[in-house]
Amino acid sequence: MKKIDELERFVQEERGLFDTNIPNKKIWENISRQLKSGSASMVWFHSGLIRGIAAGFLLLFLGGSIGYFIGHTKEPSLWNVGKETMPFSDFEFVSKKSIREKIFQLKSLKAEESIFSDLEQMDKSMEELKKELEGIPKGQEKIILEQLKRGYKTKIEMLDRIILRLESKTTNQDEKAI
Repeated sequence: MKKIDELERFVQEERGLFDTNIPNKKIWENISRQLKSGSASMVWFHSGLIRGIAAGFLLLFLGGSIGYFIGHTKEPSLWNVGKETMPFSDFEFVSKKSIREKIFQLKSLKAEESIFSDLEQMDKSMEELKKELEGIPKGQEKIILEQLKRGYKTKIEMLDRIILRLESKTTNQDEKAI
């Protein structure tokens, strides 16, 4: 409080020095005219400060929104375009259907029983892989799924080769019979 008292005392003693220059009446008229027209409130807008702040917030919002949408899309990334995107369940369904058709074809060609026992052994190993898939931590199942896909593809390729050989044998036997 003591400092305020000293300040007040100083202002009162030197009051005459403060009031020596009075602004021109035209200045006060210009100020009052601008206040009435509302142009003084436009000074902030025209200064660019508010526009700069608004532009900054707009860019921040747009950047955040775009980042959020890119990060949460369900579509494959650009580097995965062209790669196989079929879910494993669909792949397994198509593969099993193809295998069933090829086994039916093998039976019609009267294939040896040892071939069917070998195919059953492959089925058992693939069932073991499926059981492992249930207990594996999330995110690491891709390795086992790839092994299962490889197993189905191998089985289909084997069946194709066996059918091709059996068909060529039957056509050779038919030719010899003629």
